[in-house]
Amino acid sequence: MRRRWVVYVLGGLLTLTITVILLATVDLAALGASLSTADYRLLPFMVGFGALALATRAARWRLFLNRRLPFRDCFHISNIGYMFNNLLPLRAGEVARVLLATQKTPPVPLMTSLSTIFLERIVDVLFVFGMLGFALSRLPVSDAVSIGGGALAGLSALVLIVLFVSVHRQTWLTSLLRRVETVLPFLRRLPIESAVESFLDGLSSLTTPNALLWTVIWTALSWLFSTASNSALLLAFFGTPDPAVALLFSSMSALTVSASSAIAYTPAGVGPYHASVIVALAVAGFTQPEGAPVAFAIVLHGVNLMMYVALGLFGLSQESVTLGGTLKNVRAFIAERGYLGTPGSAPPSRSANDEQDAG
Repeated sequence: MRRRWVVYVLGGLLTLTITVILLATVDLAALGASLSTADYRLLPFMVGFGALALATRAARWRLFLNRRLPFRDCFHISNIGYMFNNLLPLRAGEVARVLLATQKTPPVPLMTSLSTIFLERIVDVLFVFGMLGFALSRLPVSDAVSIGGGALAGLSALVLIVLFVSVHRQTWLTSLLRRVETVLPFLRRLPIESAVESFLDGLSSLTTPNALLWTVIWTALSWLFSTASNSALLLAFFGTPDPAVALLFSSMSALTVSASSAIAYTPAGVGPYHASVIVALAVAGFTQPEGAPVAFAIVLHGVNLMMYVALGLFGLSQESVTLGGTLKNVRAFIAERGYLGTPGSAPPSRSANDEQDAG
């Protein structure tokens, strides 16, 4: 409990510090002018491409689940998870996704869902580094940075291939577990083997070249739509839709928010997200008109957050669950198991309130 309070306090201080620095270093009149002169007619394009990015991510999750769930459920459950991740600490969105997937008919095993989320994170991190490297190689930066960016992109692709090969030869993990159980027989009393089987089942979607191909396709499409969404807003504020710049601040903000969330809880990423976007714009030379970078970061974050909340609430209605009931189950799960639980442990059953409200 004390550690959680430390996370909250650090997050609050981080958000407050960055906010104060931004407000102290920006001309508020210029900020207001940038907000008032932006071409908001482009917002529907931003939101539309953003929704397509979420749809392709849902399609990829369905692939990782070996199509256990229909696309409709994957889309709505994913959006509920994104909403919770933006509004709640402790990666509550992942917990919500796991719990909601176990409530479907037939249910998706908890460890299977968990392994797909783990796989998502690995693939996303590799693509984030790859896109960061690609963006740096395309921007007007020093030769050393450009070459380093190209090398980073190539290394990310290589690691993805190594991941595929490792998943394809996963029998070594079960063999290793049996050897450990021979040395430590008491482990056989724990449901470790069944948990490992469920975990490997969630990774089985990458055991064929076709699955790897579709993983790359869905992830690339997600980044393509996300880049188009961000480019539309760049056009609204700076008059140019530069895809390389969009890739740069998208990847930098993703890495910054992930790193900061590991040590502190910043509500919806407020502070670190804005700072990373502004720094990325400065690296790319997008510093004028004055006040535009801060205005851009505020609108980018605000529109995306509203989209996550709107689609998350819509997803709750389509999945016939309530916000209160889902929050209750997520909090109970985190309180009981700390985060995503011990292997083989069952999630809390769907509450009576959920059943009643759904009716």
